[in-house]
Amino acid sequence: MKIALIGTFILDEIQILDGTISRSLGGITYALSALANLIDPKVTIYPIANVGHDAYHEIKKFTDRYPNIDTTGIQVSAAPNTRVKLRYYSKHERDEFLTFPAAPINPKQITKAGKFDLVLLNYITGFEMSIETHRLVQQLAPMTYMDYHSLCLGIDENGKRFRRKPENWKQWLEGISILQLNEHEATLLNKGIADFEQFAHKAMIGSVKIINVTLGENGSLLFTKQNNGRIRTFTIQSVPYPDVVDVTGCGDAFAGGYISQILNGGSPEAAAAFANKVAGFKSTLQGISMMSKLGKFRAHNMEKTIK
Repeated sequence: MKIALIGTFILDEIQILDGTISRSLGGITYALSALANLIDPKVTIYPIANVGHDAYHEIKKFTDRYPNIDTTGIQVSAAPNTRVKLRYYSKHERDEFLTFPAAPINPKQITKAGKFDLVLLNYITGFEMSIETHRLVQQLAPMTYMDYHSLCLGIDENGKRFRRKPENWKQWLEGISILQLNEHEATLLNKGIADFEQFAHKAMIGSVKIINVTLGENGSLLFTKQNNGRIRTFTIQSVPYPDVVDVTGCGDAFAGGYISQILNGGSPEAAAAFANKVAGFKSTLQGISMMSKLGKFRAHNMEKTIK
């Protein structure tokens, strides 16, 4: 079994509430680590991304830790690697500054990638590819999971990201099987109205059969579209952890947890419940280096038989 992960590797600088600053790999490194630690080791993960020459060796050193990661889809550029500064001003809210956005993935990178069982589209910068290239992705696998994420972010002249609603936001859902976005992104796309059932009815067009709206410490909402077109809503409770230190990458941990269960034959509800457990546990881990603990978490928490 093979998974493609499409997005951007980032060189992160993160300042948390107590003023502590850490520097590490970020971007799809979080989703890559979550998948590598949570899915069956026999499943191969293929990141597809453009990286800067100044970050490639660090990225390769990271990926070499995991025998189930194949890096042949990574292309190295002479340009500097994309960098992001994150400044948290509350437990869950932050300012974000972006420099050196990577060149967009071109159509040949997609068409030459081969075939997969699942594709995870993780929009980190929002500039990973054009809408035309994005449409080619659905040809890679029968199931495409997309984290909408930074498609909802613009960028000002100083590199600061700001929330904005793409005029063509529904076009990015074409060919997508499972959609993930947080409550702020869903509200933004729903004309500023925090009515997530209303949003689900707007977004569940065409191929979209499942939507996960993450609510931070309040868990998540799961929407599933039945064969008759009816949309069901499930409230998935959070699993609180008292020692929250870093919520960076919690959405990626959620996606990794969800995908691990779906690939194991789990129901959407069971997958969302496990994903919330994983995201909660990730909030207790500082930085990317601690993500390896998800492997032990999987061993202790993943059920052998999932209903």
